[in-house]
Amino acid sequence: TTISKNTMLLPFCPGSGIASYIYFTQSFIKSFQFDHSSDMPDWTPLTIHETLITNHISKGSSTVYIIVNQPLFHIMIALERVNFTYNGAFYNGICMYAETAYGLSRLNVKPLSILMTDVIVNHNSQYFGNFTVNTATSSSQFLFARLGRVTIKGTSSHGSSFISNYGSVIDAFSTDIYITGKVTFQDNKATYGAAILLESNSHIILAENSTILFQNNIAFLDGGAIYAYERSTANYVCVIQVDSNKRSISDLNINVTFDDNRAFRSGPATYAAPLQHCFQVRVHVFPRQLTNLYDHIFTFVGNNTPALTSPSVSICACVNDTPECSKNFPTRSIYPGDSITVSLIAIDSIGGRYFPR
Repeated sequence: TTISKNTMLLPFCPGSGIASYIYFTQSFIKSFQFDHSSDMPDWTPLTIHETLITNHISKGSSTVYIIVNQPLFHIMIALERVNFTYNGAFYNGICMYAETAYGLSRLNVKPLSILMTDVIVNHNSQYFGNFTVNTATSSSQFLFARLGRVTIKGTSSHGSSFISNYGSVIDAFSTDIYITGKVTFQDNKATYGAAILLESNSHIILAENSTILFQNNIAFLDGGAIYAYERSTANYVCVIQVDSNKRSISDLNINVTFDDNRAFRSGPATYAAPLQHCFQVRVHVFPRQLTNLYDHIFTFVGNNTPALTSPSVSICACVNDTPECSKNFPTRSIYPGDSITVSLIAIDSIGGRYFPR
């Protein structure tokens, strides 16, 4: 199937290729009395299979636009070997925008899930390729808001690949991103997190038997490959999670490689928090073992030092190119007309050090 060369002329109309509004009315809602999301009946997934979605231009947002309002049932949308290429849109979610919306009378359950298997996402951009820092700030290829789970899966024979896109490939708002199998993020560019941008209590979940490559992704500010900053101090769940039943870190079969990703301000590979003093909920790892966990599953090559970065917890003076956070800085008398230069270094919670540019 090919869906191509559609143009959305009106500036606020989404879905130049596919638009779906799933809306449950109040009378329909009242006819069902569910106390928990687990009580919701399952429907057959909507599957889009072996489809090329290309050359869509929209003055609004999104080639594929999905809104589920007041959801009552588990809804699964599966994309299998779907190719998004050369699509352009003005707003977020250039390739897909998916959101679950709730009324005041509904519990905040998240029954909508999306499964993407062996997808190819190449050469999509805001303004159809005209890229600047300003226009890319609010740009992403896939925006997922308040979904139960988004699974990105790559089989050994094909794999999922996201290559040469402008704007964060995945922008997740209150949505967990589950990655399994063979997945590649390469040559993407964005302001924050060229591969993955997480917001508002979202997490990356890495599954067993996965080989994931982040290569040559560029952020114009923070997080060359991944930007995942949870600002809430009440959340003690690590923003990067591992899903495994293995009892030992050394037995984990998860390989994540960061190769020559770059960020102009901080975090050439990742800018993420919390990474330390937090909990893994799907693997038998204690907070004191997190450094060993990251050392085992992550490989950093190329221009990815310091590798894992977080917001700074202290600013220290440098004496002879050595950070002196715990020592007294030498005193010096300053007179009118005199000048002094003090070299500073920022240190984060996992020991990363960043000299000012």
